[in-house]
Amino acid sequence: MEKKKINNLFLILILLVAFFLRLCQVKKIPPGLFGDEADTGYQAYSILKTGRDYFGNRFPVHFQSFGDWRVPLYIYFDTLFVALLGLNELAVRLPAVILGTAGVLLTFFLASKLTGDKKIGLISALLLTVSPWHFHISRVGLEVIFLPVLFPLGLLLFWRGLERKKNLFLGLSGFILGLTPYAYNTPKLFLLAILMVLLVIWRKETIKNKKQTFVFLLVLFLVLSPMLVDIFRGTAQARFLGISIFNNPETAEKVRLARESCDSQGVVERILHNKVIFWFDDFAKNYLSAISPSFLFGSGDPNPRHSIGGRGEMYLWELPFLFLGITIVFLKAFKNQDKFFQFLFAWLILAPVPSALTLNGGTHALRLFLFLPWLEIVVALGIKDFFSYFTSKKIKIFFLGFLVMVILISSFYYFHHYFVHYPKISGRWWNYGYKEVFEYVNKVENKYQKIYISPSWEPSLVYSLFYGKFSPLQVQKEINISSNALGKYQFYSPDLGRVKRGEGEEKTLYVVNPGELTIPDLDVKNSSHVKFIKEIIAPDGLISFVIFSSPDVKDD
Repeated sequence: MEKKKINNLFLILILLVAFFLRLCQVKKIPPGLFGDEADTGYQAYSILKTGRDYFGNRFPVHFQSFGDWRVPLYIYFDTLFVALLGLNELAVRLPAVILGTAGVLLTFFLASKLTGDKKIGLISALLLTVSPWHFHISRVGLEVIFLPVLFPLGLLLFWRGLERKKNLFLGLSGFILGLTPYAYNTPKLFLLAILMVLLVIWRKETIKNKKQTFVFLLVLFLVLSPMLVDIFRGTAQARFLGISIFNNPETAEKVRLARESCDSQGVVERILHNKVIFWFDDFAKNYLSAISPSFLFGSGDPNPRHSIGGRGEMYLWELPFLFLGITIVFLKAFKNQDKFFQFLFAWLILAPVPSALTLNGGTHALRLFLFLPWLEIVVALGIKDFFSYFTSKKIKIFFLGFLVMVILISSFYYFHHYFVHYPKISGRWWNYGYKEVFEYVNKVENKYQKIYISPSWEPSLVYSLFYGKFSPLQVQKEINISSNALGKYQFYSPDLGRVKRGEGEEKTLYVVNPGELTIPDLDVKNSSHVKFIKEIIAPDGLISFVIFSSPDVKDD
């Protein structure tokens, strides 16, 4: 069989494995739909039905939600799946599954282009397929999964355009790269920096092909224009301003305490103790944390929504190959003056910068997602180079067999933990129970004049919109950013003290967090003033929600 056919066969097999792993039980694991996912689904549903978001803004560049201004690309992409599948969990998460698999395919082409070696492309694609970091995010309806698709595709088109001197390829490259700030917030800063690197490294080619370069920059500018308008309006910056180290309220207090601890309050003290010094300190700590073995191979992102916990974002066995790969990148970039390796080196240096400028950015797997698939390509370089040192075929086969065994064991352990243990311990972080709540509420809502949905976990209004499938036209008319009611639904905690005293409202249904019952000491199972209906039990055995009603509502 020809070498090309063998490579294609391996690539198809890798893609099938990648798609199956990401699709398997995606409706149930993670165990519950996080608020951002529910928001994405209903925003897509609203756009599909009315051309407006749920606040009534027509085809917005940034979507306003109850807690944030959100980038639009994943939401618009999700309208296709909501149209085909309806408003449900699969429609929200399937785009991520498909984009995750597409990222594996583009990693093959990117690694092959950077290194000129399709074997490294196949190894890189395989590594991304089983990567805990990439796998975890590509099963959740979060917009960041677009980045390992758009950046590789845009760059490949750029290089193809320069090689073939084609306006079409460079125009498409400008269009694709221009979409990255619409996919996630970190490229709003990162894109400019990496474009400067790109144009500097390939300056001779871009100057020589002025017409094609002009087309690239023109299309890029046109695509970015709506984003630039929103930046000046302030909506595009809202998210960054809320999480930036420059807006950390603790910084001013740190400066004050540092100066007060000095013996004098002169110029030296002001130079040594000021906001700029503390900002740099925060940035440096975040940056070093992002590239540390602790984050990459030890404990990873502490947020249980971003990882399964207790392990790094990469496999521990990848560590020596990563160091070897970084050495190769450095030597080829500066000793051999290889442009592609210079670009790869610059990417690795710049990738943590946007996240390092944010609070807790040193261990934030989403904001550091710019590292993928580049880190896995570097690991693949290390693996290929490692085996090149062996001249004996038997020794090479032995180490290859050993490495394959290590990869299989570590991957099996991770996927076992993800599919078996993780769902049982992470329900709280995924707000498990809202689906089960509305499966009941939707059946009985006609019996009640008022329905209280506790907002103690997440803004419950978003879940009501998603699972209740409210008409977007009705929602656009009745809600605003401070709304806590929609029709008979009330999205704030009821006065359970009055309920305990028998002064509760008539024909009312209550859905509350069990913790809310402790303050008024309301025993819903034994009180004559309420009628206990059911408890929603999370996979870890704890109670997520308690459902009860006023005693005047009769059973069916």
